[in-house]
Amino acid sequence: MSEISFPLASWKRRALAWGLDAIIVTIPSSLVITLIGIGNRQVEKVVNHKTTLSSAPPTLGNTILEALIWIAFFTIYSALGDGSLRGQTLGKRWLGIATVNSNDGEPIGIIRGALRGFISSLLISAGLLVGIINFLWPFWDPQMRTWHDMITKSAVIQVRAS
Repeated sequence: MSEISFPLASWKRRALAWGLDAIIVTIPSSLVITLIGIGNRQVEKVVNHKTTLSSAPPTLGNTILEALIWIAFFTIYSALGDGSLRGQTLGKRWLGIATVNSNDGEPIGIIRGALRGFISSLLISAGLLVGIINFLWPFWDPQMRTWHDMITKSAVIQVRAS
């Protein structure tokens, strides 16, 4: 692959944009999780002939289902943002950065935007250490790319001055 010839976004802006996007996605996904009752199980306890209700601890199945719902929301959000003609999620727009094709600087399109979001959210959901390494990878890559950038042949560029 040739050297990227457009101004790359700083790691700090990328991290802040991802954090903002994660918050934006977490709000509706948490609402869905709450509405369908995942993680909100009640169990009856009988103590001294009195029955009380208390929250049950989360199960592995519920935790996995919650992660899958969040991954689905983040994938759709990324498809609509990173995959748009502007290449910007709300977080990227607020920070003046955009996702583009690393070969020619053109938009990556909705499919690659979805794939990029899916890989990113899957890596962070698969394990905190894996997700952290992915997000720190730009420090070792000369083109400032994460694993999800490399897989989808994308780059995050600066589109607005600081």
